[in-house]
Amino acid sequence: MTKEEILAMDASVQMGNLVATEVMKWHREEDHWVTPEGFWIKAEGLDGWYPWRDIAAAWRVVEEMRKELFSNRLRFLNALQEQVTFTAIGTGEKCMVAWPDVLFSITPETICKAALLARIHIFRSVDHGPTWTDPALMKGGP
Repeated sequence: MTKEEILAMDASVQMGNLVATEVMKWHREEDHWVTPEGFWIKAEGLDGWYPWRDIAAAWRVVEEMRKELFSNRLRFLNALQEQVTFTAIGTGEKCMVAWPDVLFSITPETICKAALLARIHIFRSVDHGPTWTDPALMKGGP
């Protein structure tokens, strides 16, 4: 999936399924998700797992991202910040919101999209500047 496809994705069951499988590493069995530890999470109904609209479910995604390597945590935080932008009056330029103000604009949907971007979108050095995980930089010398 491209960055544009992830950002354009509607907050829906499809997004939740993608977050469950790609970010949480859960698998589906009938009407529930199964965690890597073997716990069952109800997938449907009133008390189902809907991370794109329920902050408690989305916070599980945040907790999962906290377990990641620093580079993926940084990608997650950068993706959150990038989604919380505003357009400057007059110039029309996109302006980033500084931390900690980003926290006031985060929604369950932005958490899901940021996690998907960090997990399945490959950040290229052209988009975000070189990172220590960039394959070109990992070759170690000329």
